[in-house]
Amino acid sequence: MVTSVIDELYIYPIKSLPGLSVDELNFGSLGVENDREFVLVNAQGRFISQRSHPALAAFHLSDNHSTWQVSSLNKNCIEIPKQSYTDKAMAISVWKDQATAYEVDPLISRWFSELLDETVHLVRFDELSSRKVEKGGFQGHFAFADGFPLLVCNSNSLSEINQNAPSDLSMQRFRPNIVLAMPENEEYKARSISFAKGGELKLVEPCVRCNIPAINPETTVFEKPIHEYLKAAINRGGKPVFGMNAIIHQLRTIRKGEQCIIE
Repeated sequence: MVTSVIDELYIYPIKSLPGLSVDELNFGSLGVENDREFVLVNAQGRFISQRSHPALAAFHLSDNHSTWQVSSLNKNCIEIPKQSYTDKAMAISVWKDQATAYEVDPLISRWFSELLDETVHLVRFDELSSRKVEKGGFQGHFAFADGFPLLVCNSNSLSEINQNAPSDLSMQRFRPNIVLAMPENEEYKARSISFAKGGELKLVEPCVRCNIPAINPETTVFEKPIHEYLKAAINRGGKPVFGMNAIIHQLRTIRKGEQCIIE
């Protein structure tokens, strides 16, 4: 059993765009509220991400009360309403999952299409449905996250990686929702994170990494030396792993600076 404190919290309103540092996370029927509720899909309805479109890292996102404000490197910006969207239903796919989503606004889709030089649509998840995962007897619901409701990372594990890294790696490259400070690699031994006010997170599966952590979030350049270094530095059981996927269990809100118990 280890006691820790929440160092950082993040949400990613639009899948694969940069995230936002927040003071608290709230949880609802789709897992983390305001997290990956929007996604860009191509003309075939297939989601796109930084894996194939590293230019997505060049956008900047901010919270403007009732809208998300997105700006590009050339300083163009657009307001995306948090709640309203068209009645244009689209069948989309995220990995192997099929889902229904609604286009936010054709003008917003055109704005992204022109910047990416490709026809894309910005869509919002259907609030009446959810994707789900079952692991270890627990069930988690989420919108457009890859496969689990949220990701937990350890700042001390990153410090260990950075000791020999070709350049200093920020935690933002790994796109966590929750950052804790605990003994190095303790997260891979733990099974749960509990909170004094009740509720817990079930740590159910290590997060296997793709090429995204090797994309410089400031330049959008894929850094091959970083990619090769990480393949060796975070190898666990033959796979590059960093962080733990988690399922929410009877938890409503957590705040930065809050204490928790890791078991």
